[in-house]
Amino acid sequence: MKNKILYVAMLCGLFFTTNSIAQLSGKKLFIDPGHGGFTANDRNIVTIPYAAGNQNGFWESTANLRKSAALQTFLQNAGATCGVTRTSTSQDPALSTRAAAANNAGAEYFISIHSNAGGGGSANYLLILYASDSAGSAKYSLSPTFGNNLWDKLFDNPLTPWTAYSLTNRNVRADYPFYGYNLGVLNPLTRPGVLTEGSFHDYKPETHRLLSSAYCKMEAYNMFRGICTRYGVTPTKGAIIGTVKDQSKTMTDSRYTPYKSGTSDQYTPINGAKAELLNSTGTSVLQTYNVDNNYNGVFGFFDIAPGAYQVRLSANNYSCKTVNVTVTAGGLHNVSQYMTAGTNNCTVIEEQKGVLTLNLSAESGVATPALSTTQAPGKTVYLHIKDASGAVVNRLDCTLTSSNTSVATISVYGTIVTGSTNSTTTIKAVKGNSEGTLTLTVSGTPSNNPLRLVIGNSPTNAAPYTPLLPEPVTITAGKVVWLGIDGNNNPTSPLWLSRLACTLTSSDPGVATVEADGTITGIDNGTTTIKAVNSGREGSINLTVTGGTGSGGGPGTGSELTANGQLTLKVVAYRPGAVSGDPEVFQVPADTQYAGCLFISDTGGSTYTVTRGTPTTYISVPSATVSQYGTFSTTGILSGLLTIKVTNGTKEGLVTLQVGDGLPPVNIVTIPEQDGIDVFNTATGITIQFEGDATIELYTFNGILLDKVKASQSYSRDLNKGLYILRINDRTIKFVK
Repeated sequence: MKNKILYVAMLCGLFFTTNSIAQLSGKKLFIDPGHGGFTANDRNIVTIPYAAGNQNGFWESTANLRKSAALQTFLQNAGATCGVTRTSTSQDPALSTRAAAANNAGAEYFISIHSNAGGGGSANYLLILYASDSAGSAKYSLSPTFGNNLWDKLFDNPLTPWTAYSLTNRNVRADYPFYGYNLGVLNPLTRPGVLTEGSFHDYKPETHRLLSSAYCKMEAYNMFRGICTRYGVTPTKGAIIGTVKDQSKTMTDSRYTPYKSGTSDQYTPINGAKAELLNSTGTSVLQTYNVDNNYNGVFGFFDIAPGAYQVRLSANNYSCKTVNVTVTAGGLHNVSQYMTAGTNNCTVIEEQKGVLTLNLSAESGVATPALSTTQAPGKTVYLHIKDASGAVVNRLDCTLTSSNTSVATISVYGTIVTGSTNSTTTIKAVKGNSEGTLTLTVSGTPSNNPLRLVIGNSPTNAAPYTPLLPEPVTITAGKVVWLGIDGNNNPTSPLWLSRLACTLTSSDPGVATVEADGTITGIDNGTTTIKAVNSGREGSINLTVTGGTGSGGGPGTGSELTANGQLTLKVVAYRPGAVSGDPEVFQVPADTQYAGCLFISDTGGSTYTVTRGTPTTYISVPSATVSQYGTFSTTGILSGLLTIKVTNGTKEGLVTLQVGDGLPPVNIVTIPEQDGIDVFNTATGITIQFEGDATIELYTFNGILLDKVKASQSYSRDLNKGLYILRINDRTIKFVK
């Protein structure tokens, strides 16, 4: 009998499940897939064929979530109790909340899953961190032991070329000596825990591998093996991993290079190849894996009983290839192959069809109690899958579809949202040669309860959208405010919905724009309607903008961009006794309580006489704490751009900083007029004129990279009206279209 236990955690989306069937029964662990939300802190990397900002491309949060989901499945099927801090890419809990969830649930060990970055070169190595004091002594003695257990299995990655360290020379480090501060997700723990940086995601071949579900699952399997070592047990099953490549062709695309010389990373992966796991005699297909089209060539088979097998590889315009492999309990077996051009001469072998069992529940991580397959419109439920043996199947390993998306949609994570159409749809899950279906009926009257929209001066989740601006809401051009969405439509008992889970629009972007994260920027005079739609429900709020030029050109007299009314911000590295004469810094440390200090002048000079406490107020994107003494925190911000806006009376000012090792890791300064760089607002967008060559980078106000090119003498791009961050040769200005 399988017992399911739900532990109520302190945040919606944090959960535990238990599956008492195997050697880790009674063990409790907590997994944290790092990052989230597709923000500037989410470390998006351009790949073939995904441009910057494409949510199908590489984002660290997506790869971390894939690893976490796979690790959770391995642990559950081994009988462990396993909790996670988030279950979707839109979620991004605070670091302290992630740690508190593990503490409250009584987990024995905590793992925060990440990947590293090193500037886009050929560096690629493992790093595991644990909480320590300033001298390097572990806060919990079992943390480095746990880290060493994980290292020994994570290092056993046959597909990536490590550039440093070894099985005996481990890179398992105390966090404080390594960074000069404690990591915000580890320091609050009251139990052993580690943060893993599984590889360098900006080593371009590795970026492409991290787009493969099989590759992410292999890293999860290695972590599972390390956990088994910690508990003194051996997994009962094994795994096969490999790549399929063409050794006659080398990769030259700049989105893939540079690669480590002398390694297989130089050769071209074969997109769309098929890998089949056969029985020992080659007469029956047991599993099938179709290689994706993301230029990694990775395939994998997991949960394989020990014994002899064959792996058969085929692809269009390549000769069929078969290799023998013996799988051992707890083993990881590499069968990477180079294929030869020719005719695909693989013969058809009868496949063993498997059956998947599907059910619905109210929780993403808890399959029971099962819900009815008849649901009302506008509901969110979750799909759960088991194979014929009763083992939990990772939803990310399956292809999930809905036959009628007007009735219900399903995400790759198994989240089902019913629509407003009363009818039926077939939910289908396919994993290799196994599949299962479930008929979902939507019946009832769609809810006419609208969403309540508010606008406030704060973007923080801790105290949502307060203080609220009185309705009808009026702001000045250039001002930045934030949208709040109340799912309860009840001012006394609001239910604040994730803004990323809603579709947000502005009826007139020439008056004000609204970003996916709820950031609203006043552009020019007029009134616009801000609208939010979530699961068939919608709400709207009118917003009036004043103080503009009346020509779509952005703020006019008295706005934050007017020199006579602007505060000048000076940012210096924080240390006790810091004074205004200390050297300026434009790059600040990530995820630390005291990252820097603001000095404020209302004269434009170097005399910083503005009081940093009341009545001066601060707003930052992403959210950061600024004290009354001007010190600010980057806790929970690991990389990217940090923008802090200061308001004192009728005057405002803004400074943008580089946090940590974001993309790219360079200082940010303001471009002086005498540099010969001219930036023009055009009818359709922006034009920049300069001497010689320049590297141009264009970001949204929230730090999401829109474009990065090397141009000669000029650059032009069409833009919607809004607020942007523009970088020219590693120097930054704010641009309002």
